[in-house]
Amino acid sequence: MAAPSAPTTIRIVGFCDASLKAYGCVFYVTFTDSQGKQATRLLCSKARVAPLKAMTLPRLELHAALLLSELYVRIRDAFDSRVKETHWWSDSQVALSWIRSDNTRWDVFVKHRVAKIQLVTATADWRYVPTKLNPADIVSRGISARKLIRPETMTFWLNGPTFLHSGCDEFPESPSSLSTELESMPSAPLFVAIRLTQQFWTRWRSEYLAQLRCAAKWTRRMPNVREGQIVLIGDDNVPVSRWPLGIVIRIYPGPDGAIRVADVKTGSGIYRRNVRLLAPLPIDPMAPATCGAPYDRVIPATCGDPDDRMAPATCGVPDDP
Repeated sequence: MAAPSAPTTIRIVGFCDASLKAYGCVFYVTFTDSQGKQATRLLCSKARVAPLKAMTLPRLELHAALLLSELYVRIRDAFDSRVKETHWWSDSQVALSWIRSDNTRWDVFVKHRVAKIQLVTATADWRYVPTKLNPADIVSRGISARKLIRPETMTFWLNGPTFLHSGCDEFPESPSSLSTELESMPSAPLFVAIRLTQQFWTRWRSEYLAQLRCAAKWTRRMPNVREGQIVLIGDDNVPVSRWPLGIVIRIYPGPDGAIRVADVKTGSGIYRRNVRLLAPLPIDPMAPATCGAPYDRVIPATCGDPDDRMAPATCGVPDDP
């Protein structure tokens, strides 16, 4: 569409609409030439597929209004200062309530998008239009070619609704519920409480529940310590060579049969320690006494001749028959 070379006035009108499948907008330009003739023509339209993430219809309508404002920036730059009047239409009363109100009242999603819309368009230019008179409904819901080529549908799409040709006096009136809707909205403190509650549960799921994992140290079965077993009591503050030696005198089995706490007697007293801090020694005090230490064996040599190994120590002289 090409506007006259020297129109006296140019009015840009935009419609937006959304469905669960797509959202979009359509622009019409109404111009009056020097002879007083007025005409309205389709200027452009744009549509986008709805996000894969499930979203409520009012938020999709807000997406459509944001798309309208973004496309209007390009149209405004193209027409420069010839645009004298603008009007924006939507059939969503909830979206209109968001746009006409203070954006600080809403959550982050609505707040940011309303701020962008209000930066480009004037809130007083936003009006309500019934769905049957909204040509953007064709963009959001789609239409078959057979229906589009019908004379009444094609005229409606190319020239817009009939009230665009008759001036501002014939614009559809906003429903009475729209003017009182903002007053019935919850106050800002309630919205803050709702937002904080949502943030709490989001962090609770992402930060707390993610840490509730079954630790391997409690699921891996370890041999239980026994009463009378000789152990070393571990201490992170002293070297291993200085860990005290003790004997287990009492154990405390849990409901699952696992022993996690034991009393250990050392030269300086009796201490109750977690079994994770006890290092059992391979010494069985109940084993029968033998010549020398019970585990008095010589480690085989690893260097030199591989067959040069020393036999375990036995009673008496090694060569004694």
